[in-house]
Amino acid sequence: MNSIIESVASSMDCDNVELVEYLPYILQDFTEIGACPEVITDLVKRNTHNYPSLKILDLGCGKGSVSIELARALNCFCHGIDAVEGFIKEAKLFASEKGVGDQCIFETADIRERTKELKDYNVIVLAATGPLFGDYESTLKGVLPCLANDGIVIMDDWYKIKNDNFTHVRLFEKQEILRQAEAAGMLLSDEHIHEKTTELGNSYSEEYENLKKRCHELTQMHPQKAEMFKNYVNKQSEEYQILQNNVICSALVFRKK
Repeated sequence: MNSIIESVASSMDCDNVELVEYLPYILQDFTEIGACPEVITDLVKRNTHNYPSLKILDLGCGKGSVSIELARALNCFCHGIDAVEGFIKEAKLFASEKGVGDQCIFETADIRERTKELKDYNVIVLAATGPLFGDYESTLKGVLPCLANDGIVIMDDWYKIKNDNFTHVRLFEKQEILRQAEAAGMLLSDEHIHEKTTELGNSYSEEYENLKKRCHELTQMHPQKAEMFKNYVNKQSEEYQILQNNVICSALVFRKK
C-alpha cells in the first residue's frame, strides 16, 4: 500500500509527492475540491431519514465543503478527516463562519488507519478521493466497519464512457466498479450523474486559471522548483479536458448486501 502522502498525491493528480505540501497554497481560491456539496446533500436526503440524528463520516474531506453543507442543510453531525493539515485548518474556519462549528469535527489523520477505530456512521462520503485503499474493493472493505447496519456509502467519482477507447490509470468501467463493490459486500442503490453544462465548463476554466496563477506565484518564490509547478499546471489542464470529454462523473450510493 502507498504511503498516505503518495495516496494524497494520487487523488489530487500530483505526479510529484513533494507538491502535496503546496496544495493548500495552490488551491487557496477553491472552497469545493472536486465534489458538489448540494448533490451529496440531495443523495443523503433521498436515501436516509431522521436527518438530525445522522452521523456522517466525510473521508478525504478537503476543506470541508460537503460536511459543512450537510450540517447546515440537515442539522446533523459530520466528522471530516483529511491528510492535508492546511485543508483541515480551513475546514474548521469555514465551519465556524457558516455557523456549524459545533456540528462538525475536522481532523488531520491517515484515513486508512483512522477508520480502524470508527464505527456506527449512517453515511460515509468518499467525494473525489479515488480508491484510497488501492482499488474500490479494498476501499469499500476498509470503510465498511465504520458503517451502521442500515448505512450508506456515497462515492463521488468518475467512470469510463462505454465503448470509448480513452484510458487512464484511475479510470474503470462502471461495471468493474460495481463488481468490486459487490466483492466488498455492497450493492448500488442510487446514482446521480453530473450533467456537463456550459456553466460547469466555465467553472472548470475559472478553477484552472486560479491554480495556474498560484503555481506561477510559487514559481517566483521557489524558482528551483519551477519544473514541478509547470508539470502540475500541464497535468491539471489534461485532467480538466478529461472531465469534460472522456468520462462520466457520477455520485454512486452503496448499501450493504
